[in-house]
Amino acid sequence: GAKVKAGQTLKVKPGENCLIHISQASLGKAKKGVFGLLYATVDDKKLLLGTLSQDSFPHINFDHLLFDREFELSHTLDRGYVHFIGHQRNKKKRASESSKTPVSFNTGKSVLQPCSESKTNQKKQKIQKENSEEIKEMNKSIKELSEAVKTLQQIILTKANLPEEKETPKKKEEDSCCFGCEEATGNNEQTIFVKGFENLRPRAEIKNALSNFFGSCGEITRVYVPIECKNRLPLGFAFIDLRKGEGNEKALELNGSYMGGKELEVTMASHRDEYYGFTDFHGCERCPVFLDHIYYPSSSKHRRSVYR
Repeated sequence: GAKVKAGQTLKVKPGENCLIHISQASLGKAKKGVFGLLYATVDDKKLLLGTLSQDSFPHINFDHLLFDREFELSHTLDRGYVHFIGHQRNKKKRASESSKTPVSFNTGKSVLQPCSESKTNQKKQKIQKENSEEIKEMNKSIKELSEAVKTLQQIILTKANLPEEKETPKKKEEDSCCFGCEEATGNNEQTIFVKGFENLRPRAEIKNALSNFFGSCGEITRVYVPIECKNRLPLGFAFIDLRKGEGNEKALELNGSYMGGKELEVTMASHRDEYYGFTDFHGCERCPVFLDHIYYPSSSKHRRSVYR
């Protein structure tokens, strides 16, 4: 038995007139989902022996894995180890052992026939031919196993239903200016005014909460939550538009209702002073630039500046 740790290899050199039979390979302690490929390198040729999976195939038995020359064992695990089990078999036996039953490697037939020094050259040639046939059979088995491993890997990946890796889109940073968003424009005679909600939360969270709360009234087309530019804290009120004003009556019926434990004040925006200007609003140097593009509709009340 021998342990081959992750990132390492194990060179094995059979003795003179010997064969090495690898009979089994198994995973050491590993987490679920871990799997790795096993390789044997012979004469600078890397052969795939099989695959080990902690979930499905923690060990493998080999029937015809024989080596008559130096080889190297390796695997693809990132951590842990693989435990290989095997034994050495002499090609020649002493005359006293020639009468014993040949060793069988779970193949149903003898793999190696005992040989004594008294055997003729013809007998030696016969044994060499049998060994050559066994090696050919081993190479054929390895090729078939490689194809089976490829099929197995495709099945595992399919069952795992692994999603394709997609580049995570970069989150757009929120503009720090009160008017640096699309919702800043659009106040009209149909706009609803809401006040009284919990305002010690980010602007986006308040917008989502109001959209969910008033969503039963109709199709919401706009939710604008003014903020103080310097600290980004909401000013404590918001403007909501329903498509074509349909659902405004239902929205006004929510006046005095509670959202998140806070009592709401719901009125038409044009009836509020905030519709024309924000009290105690300081803004930033970018506010005038945005305000040049914002149009507040005229009404019976005197039109005022947004700064008051």
